[in-house]
Amino acid sequence: MGKFFATRSEPPRALGRDRTIENDALGDRRSPKIIRVAWLTLGIASVALALISALVLRSERESTAILHHLNVIALNLQDVLSDLADARGAEREYLLTGRASSLENFERSRKALGLEFDRLAALVKNNPAERQEVERVRRLVQQDLDELQKSIASRTGGPQAAFAEILTDRARKLTEAIRQSITGIEEKHESTFARLSRERRVRLTSALASVSGALLLAASYLLIGQIIIARSTSRRQRTEEALRASEKRFETLCEQAPVGIYSTDAHGLCDYTNPRWSQMSGLSAGESQGHGWTKALHPDDRETVFERWKTNALQGGSIDFEYRLLTPRGEIRWIRDLGGPIYSDRGEVTGYVGTTEDITEPRRAHRALEDREALNRAVLNSLPANIAVLKGDGTIQAINEEWRRFAEANGDPPARVVNTGVDYLEVCKRASFRGSSDAEKALTGIQDVLTGKLQSFGMQYPCHSATEERWFHMLVTPLAGVTTGGAVVAHSDITERKRAHDAVQEALDQLQLITDNMSAGVTRCSRDLRYLWVNPEYAAWLGLAPHEIAGLPIRDVIGEESFEGIRPHIEKVLSGAREEYESQVTFLGIGTRWIHGVYAPTREDDNN
Repeated sequence: MGKFFATRSEPPRALGRDRTIENDALGDRRSPKIIRVAWLTLGIASVALALISALVLRSERESTAILHHLNVIALNLQDVLSDLADARGAEREYLLTGRASSLENFERSRKALGLEFDRLAALVKNNPAERQEVERVRRLVQQDLDELQKSIASRTGGPQAAFAEILTDRARKLTEAIRQSITGIEEKHESTFARLSRERRVRLTSALASVSGALLLAASYLLIGQIIIARSTSRRQRTEEALRASEKRFETLCEQAPVGIYSTDAHGLCDYTNPRWSQMSGLSAGESQGHGWTKALHPDDRETVFERWKTNALQGGSIDFEYRLLTPRGEIRWIRDLGGPIYSDRGEVTGYVGTTEDITEPRRAHRALEDREALNRAVLNSLPANIAVLKGDGTIQAINEEWRRFAEANGDPPARVVNTGVDYLEVCKRASFRGSSDAEKALTGIQDVLTGKLQSFGMQYPCHSATEERWFHMLVTPLAGVTTGGAVVAHSDITERKRAHDAVQEALDQLQLITDNMSAGVTRCSRDLRYLWVNPEYAAWLGLAPHEIAGLPIRDVIGEESFEGIRPHIEKVLSGAREEYESQVTFLGIGTRWIHGVYAPTREDDNN
């Protein structure tokens, strides 16, 4: 495992260049030579044609037609190779960049190939042997295009799949088969050229008189040949420029990628890292070579991560795990590592390529979300009321422990009916169908809060068990800060308060009964000297009904003179003392009477 690696500042060339493109370039360099030889041979034959007599002219015209036919086929085959190279270039560009324009270039090249083969089929339709050869080449090219289409479709697997497609020479065999077929066709053409040349040499002895005219014709053919050669050269140059641009794009992609990118050899020793890795780890590309990258690992993770990495490297498996980095500044960063092996044509692992993504912030956000949810649950569980949180559609989103315990202790409805995920509105509907008016009232109130008709809704209702009578108060409020809507439903046990209220009300009713039947006048007044309540006897003294006196000032009811007479006694009782006196008071209903008055102070909850 101990090897020396030179520092590499650029991505491995195999990652940005396919060997099939290099083979295409070599084929393009050979093609102009073949075309040049063919056109030189045609020039010589043209000189011979100029010297043949009228009888030979017919055969020469036939030979010219054959030569033209073969050269057109050769040119079309070269166009096929060129369009196929363009399709490969577009496919690699799409795998690296994902641009829609690359797919458009691929489809354009594919359509051009279809047109080329249609022209070839028209040219060889009368020659069974040539037609069979052209059909064979067409099938091979179609297979190659299908492989390219599969490679384009594999990009949905993510960057890992794209790298794997780039780094495997998947179409090499098809390419070689296509070239062999075209070479075989060209060899047959060369054989035909040789045969025609021999025939021309035989006729050359009788065509010397036409040399001067044939030279001009030969020059014309040579000019055409040069034009064709220039065209082929231009295509080769465009292919090489596209290749250089593709490599440059890949290099730029690695340099500007928002994730760390690395590659290793077959032994798992790192031989390339991009700048993003250096930013995350604090290690330079040179320091990360070999096993140097492990220096950036957190000490607590170093041994575990390194052993997992070695195991995957030896087994040729894919990589997907998380670990911590400790930067030179002492900062801990969480990293997710994704990678996979690179295979040779023989299926052997030649290295690994992968990405490292900084997931520190997402992990912190996830932890903060978990803490917030835990806090929310703790707050809900600390409240003494039975609380449920409803979604906008009435589904129970969350409940507290009090709600759960009450549901489990009271089996009607069963606890599972009022648990999370249950439609609480439907539960209320079923209860109202069974004749519960309280359930119907609760259903209406909850719906009004959910739809925004009410800001809140509250109601009291009985909920008796087999052993005791109980009363509850339900309060429904909107779920604030949630765009999808919702509500909080709280049920509070008010049994003790209800019993106390009923006891007070019973005492008041008894007191009312006693005072209503007393022959003495009884009143209750407020601190601002207004009547709160009077009994019928007192109201009769004034010639009024009790409800006509309640709420009026004492001064206005009994008159200024009578009020001033009892005022000193009122002031004493307001100071907190009990006051008892006798005085002569004039009443509107019964006239002037001597009364024995007893004033006693009363206190409210605020001691006033």
